[in-house]
Amino acid sequence: MAAPAPLLNLDTIVHAPVVTINGQRYPLKPRAMKSIVEVAKLQTHGQLIEAIAPKIGTPALTVDEATSLARALDEVCRAALDAPAAIHDKLDDFQRLRICEVFIELQTPSRPGTGAATTPATTRKTKTSIGARSSRRSSASTAATRGNG
Repeated sequence: MAAPAPLLNLDTIVHAPVVTINGQRYPLKPRAMKSIVEVAKLQTHGQLIEAIAPKIGTPALTVDEATSLARALDEVCRAALDAPAAIHDKLDDFQRLRICEVFIELQTPSRPGTGAATTPATTRKTKTSIGARSSRRSSASTAATRGNG
């Protein structure tokens, strides 16, 4: 007689995606490795970033908003990326913004109810450099083109 199927299957092994900075690989910390309080704090920072980021490079961005944005980007980036403080200290706000975007994409399930994070960031086959950035006045992106799907 065959053994009954398990009622619950849990995996504690987490395969974290990585970000390469100056040739070194640093893993992104998955949401599962964070407490409920940390997740709530990250969501609050994420909402602030989403509200202010569209104003970057426009006269609508105030000094207070720029300061709040920089602080939120730094905190989310430090919570998301498992890298030494010296590495975080060298990142500029545009690089932090890109890391935050990738982290958020990976945390957001693309299909309701599946819990799977199948997003362009997880299925992208091209490498994206966070070292290059577009001009403040340019509308062109320096990121790799995202595929459809």
